[in-house]
Amino acid sequence: MAAQLAKRAFYSRVPNRSIISVSGQNTAQFLNGLLTTTVPWPPSGAFYSAFLAASGKMLYDVFLWPWQNGDKNGYLIEYDPRSNEAPSLDSMLKKHVLRSRVSIQKLPDEWDVWATWGGEQSEPARQWRFGSQGAVEPLWNNGVEEWSRPETRRLRDLRAVGMGHRILAQKGQTPDEAHNHQAVTEDDYTVHRILHGVPEGSQEIPAMSALPLNSNLDLMGGVDFRKGCYVGQELTVRTYHTG
Repeated sequence: MAAQLAKRAFYSRVPNRSIISVSGQNTAQFLNGLLTTTVPWPPSGAFYSAFLAASGKMLYDVFLWPWQNGDKNGYLIEYDPRSNEAPSLDSMLKKHVLRSRVSIQKLPDEWDVWATWGGEQSEPARQWRFGSQGAVEPLWNNGVEEWSRPETRRLRDLRAVGMGHRILAQKGQTPDEAHNHQAVTEDDYTVHRILHGVPEGSQEIPAMSALPLNSNLDLMGGVDFRKGCYVGQELTVRTYHTG
């Protein structure tokens, strides 16, 4: 049965988000060794993921957006820049570069993140696979697209049914929905997100304390239990199999 959504349509800037770019010929290999989900290459669309510490505890929940830096493909990493117990994201990334041919750059003043929701009659029914020890995996079928998709600056927010869309726009620009959606505050977006049970950022997913499965990242499509090695994988996969 399709989920019923709010008929009124809204848009808001998403608070507490910043951007770091990673580009270069080794971008996919570099990020695949650090992120909880598989990194498509060449970039084929935006998606949700996370960085973990070696202990398996959370560092940052992130969205990745395809990006081209001159003739170099790469990704823009959207994250919560507020101070927390984790090392800063740019310093953490640079620590792992070693001989990887990648370029890392902070872009805090070039992009805004927006959310739109409501104004739709229904959304395709969602399905999940439930592991024997309590972990959950989304099933990408029945008309629901996986995170990666051709659009590079917009995605359907699949962290929960009814979350709407997430949009990356140049600083100072508003999404196309601004002409037919009602503008609301960042606090309204936060309430909308909380009502849908979606945690976001270091205040709700505490760095070096929270575990990805305890924070519902598996339910929200932010963990791929079948990808190769990445930092923090051991505890995450062991939890999936043994609880």
